[in-house]
Amino acid sequence: MQALPAANIAPNLSQAQFDTLTTMVERLMSLILPLHQLLEAQEGMDSTITERMEAMMHSLGTIATSLQTTAEAMSQMLDQETSVSTLAEAVQKMEVRMRQQALGITAIDQNMKLLIDWLGAPLPRAAGPNS
Repeated sequence: MQALPAANIAPNLSQAQFDTLTTMVERLMSLILPLHQLLEAQEGMDSTITERMEAMMHSLGTIATSLQTTAEAMSQMLDQETSVSTLAEAVQKMEVRMRQQALGITAIDQNMKLLIDWLGAPLPRAAGPNS
């Protein structure tokens, strides 16, 4: 800082006092200026940090929505697997019943042939395609 001309010196301050005061003001300015610059930089960082935090929150919201959608899809898949396994069990039970019925029909057929043989009646002809 430049020294003020002697004309601007207050009448009750000596030149030595004025120089001391000027030196102190310059030191004070040299201390305040970096703090001021630091505060300005921090102010800029705060807005940058805020923007980054907002972007992160938006991203986390998107991730949460995606996870919820995935969880719902997996739940539907489990429901479908349960339905498929239930259907497979039902088909297996039906196959077992059909085998048992086939065995029963075979037993009835054998019994009928045995009865026909005992009674001496001629065996019925096999049914044709138009019968």
